[in-house]
Amino acid sequence: MKRTVYILALVLAVALTACREGCYQPTRSLVGIGFLDSLSRKPVTFPSVTVRGLGSDSVLYKSSSVSAIYLPLHVSKDSTNYVVTFTNGEKVYNDTLNIFHTLNTQFVSPACGCVPTYVIDSFKIQNYGDLFKNIEFYNPEVKNIEQDIHVKIYF
Repeated sequence: MKRTVYILALVLAVALTACREGCYQPTRSLVGIGFLDSLSRKPVTFPSVTVRGLGSDSVLYKSSSVSAIYLPLHVSKDSTNYVVTFTNGEKVYNDTLNIFHTLNTQFVSPACGCVPTYVIDSFKIQNYGDLFKNIEFYNPEVKNIEQDIHVKIYF
């Protein structure tokens, strides 16, 4: 009898978990910023890129050999500001990225809930001197698509 109860409990547990829908979609929307050569239009790889939130000491992104970065946007403000440090050989560039955006929410499913999506209104770089040549909005709609590029920065 005990064995039958254990088998029934196991079958019931498997049936209940099999019926439950899982969330298989990304639930974050990240703005993708690609770095490209201004002449060849091909990706430029920086030896080191570090990103911090403006007014924060915590590092949000730190990578070596990167040609694109993916950053979260504020859900409670209409702008997000980052301090980005590019290292290229012995030269170090500290720049401030200001991203102005509009928040929208998208209902995905009961399992996933709502996902924040954004429309980039404008993008500004401060303190860039001679490092950047041009900025292009490639795709101003930031949705929960992984590895999508929204802004292209030409060097």
